[in-house]
Amino acid sequence: MFYFIIYEINKVKNIEIIRIYSSRIGHLCWNMDNYHNMVAQNNTVNSKTRVFILDKTISSNAVLDMIKNGLPGIYTKGKLAHILSQLIRVERWNRFVVSFEKIHPNQSRLANTNKWVNVPKSEVNRFLVKHKLTNQESVVFHNRDEAYLNHFNGDGNFHNYRNFPFSDYASAISTLKKYNIAAIRIGKIIEEEYSAANLIKLTGENQDYWTDVTAVEVSKFFVSGSSGVSHLSTLLRKPHLYINLVPFDLHHLGSCAQNSLFIPKKLRNLSTGNFLSLKESIDLFRDWTIHDRHFFASRKIEVVNNSQEEINQALIEMFERTNSNWKETLYQSEIRSRLEKVYSDDFSKYVFNDLGIQLSEFFVKQNYKWLFKS
Repeated sequence: MFYFIIYEINKVKNIEIIRIYSSRIGHLCWNMDNYHNMVAQNNTVNSKTRVFILDKTISSNAVLDMIKNGLPGIYTKGKLAHILSQLIRVERWNRFVVSFEKIHPNQSRLANTNKWVNVPKSEVNRFLVKHKLTNQESVVFHNRDEAYLNHFNGDGNFHNYRNFPFSDYASAISTLKKYNIAAIRIGKIIEEEYSAANLIKLTGENQDYWTDVTAVEVSKFFVSGSSGVSHLSTLLRKPHLYINLVPFDLHHLGSCAQNSLFIPKKLRNLSTGNFLSLKESIDLFRDWTIHDRHFFASRKIEVVNNSQEEINQALIEMFERTNSNWKETLYQSEIRSRLEKVYSDDFSKYVFNDLGIQLSEFFVKQNYKWLFKS
């Protein structure tokens, strides 16, 4: 019965049903961003009736508020969302449902599009006054550890290889102090406490409804590894210093905002003691799956975090770039050319040229011998 009601309504108002895993902030930001980009390209932002199916849990109500303002629709949760999520499993509903592959593509081209969500000015002003940042710049930091997933008894997938301790930011935070720039830490549930004179801690009880979103909005740039929270920078079109990048695929780099910078984790072959080159790492991850807990151990691979010095030097480079003080060199052109050859994909030209994503020059100089070896 419900199907035929939707079928008849669709004759008058074109209906689309979109399933969003809103309990994960990465999915909420990334999937909705991709969906908006898709409908914007088709000029159908206001010409369809959209029904969004959300999880019972919302990872960030502030993000959802911004999305609702930027993309009108019927947002369902609770019993209605549960019923709809069961109904759309039946094949005949496919005509109305936007597939997961469309909103979670391997090669997304949204990061250089216009920002379509807005943080309320009142929240921005409140944040700046509360944290005494009206006349001071800031940089946001986030690290991934097991605390958040452990709190919710995990999700059945393997994420540990992406972890690193927040204290690895110590040198970078100290450098910001010399520039009189505030460091802001975000993350609802954390594993490691850390303090510094110029660090504003917005974790645990210090987090409120708009904290994470507003912190990223007012910052010069965002620093993090691979985690769902990192997609806040893309949604807000904020440059991203992407440290400890793993796995080595263009999917992750293509999700960064324009003019972002990255440094990868190192992968050591325990049989030879040598680091894998960028090309070897890319080939390794062709067989990677998030469900394989023994992926690295079975291949005798050790995952090595970026050092404090590598992170610090990348931060200095990012700072110079965002201040327009960075002078492009022939060396950077060579790096870009080598990256395009390593990835050997048309999408790489979009990532490294159109988006202007760069591999840290300091990191390349320190690791050149193994990074680009044949």
